[in-house]
Amino acid sequence: KEESALFSIFEVVDYFQHQGVAFVTRLCVAILIGAALYLLGRGVSAGLIRIVRSGRAANLAPTLASFLHVAVAVISVLTMLGHIGVNVTALVAGAGVFGVALGFGSQALVRDIISGFFLLFDGALSPGDLVKIGDVQGVVESVGLRATQVRAISGQLFYIPNGQITVVGNASRGWNRAIVDIGVAYEQDTRRGLSVLQQVAQQWAKDNKAICLEPPEVQGIVSLNASDVGLRVIVKVKQGMQGIAERELRTRIKSEFDAQGIDIPFPRHVIYHRREEQTESPGSDSSPFFD
Repeated sequence: KEESALFSIFEVVDYFQHQGVAFVTRLCVAILIGAALYLLGRGVSAGLIRIVRSGRAANLAPTLASFLHVAVAVISVLTMLGHIGVNVTALVAGAGVFGVALGFGSQALVRDIISGFFLLFDGALSPGDLVKIGDVQGVVESVGLRATQVRAISGQLFYIPNGQITVVGNASRGWNRAIVDIGVAYEQDTRRGLSVLQQVAQQWAKDNKAICLEPPEVQGIVSLNASDVGLRVIVKVKQGMQGIAERELRTRIKSEFDAQGIDIPFPRHVIYHRREEQTESPGSDSSPFFD
């Protein structure tokens, strides 16, 4: 073993004695080529990122930037190694086999990453969006390749794997509708209730032109419930403003109904008491006592 080690050292020394200048030259050229490729790749990736940021897939820009930087660095290193005589084909083949094995062992992770890529590319989710994903409703804090983070109104932060996101309700796209259902008692005149409802909605729209996109619509009677007649008013508003609009409309409707004497009932039950008289047969003794 010692002789073999000494022989190897002698081979290395002999190589550098005869090929040292050529090796150093190839190494310097490889470094220059790698640096040039790296700088060129960074410039191209920066241009692509600017194009992506100006399009609909702007959310994909940070992830794309990281991927391109890694890819440029790997290509530069492989080019340098190939120029100085390293068998790059064997390295690439080994990396391919490792990638296939990793893919089979982490199918869920691969599914999450692919789903995350398309979520970012399509722009379905963005930080700050008010969304509902399954049973989780809140504000999106971040969208990554593996998981999406949603902050619920309670303050809880939910980590949702992208592969489990199948249906997304996004309230921060385009416009929304504020929908307010109000019940009036069966004894009330529903036409009068609808008239007051229309007046309140129109006045609200006049006071909130900045967020109201269309005149309010009173749809009339939408339900006959156990204790009330259901009325509904809807109004088209800017994205993310439906909650504010609904709360203010309910406040105004309640105040105006109280002023107009229109009853908003609570659940009631009507109970009928029936008293049955006992009939006695002739000759029977009505007294509970016997001699």
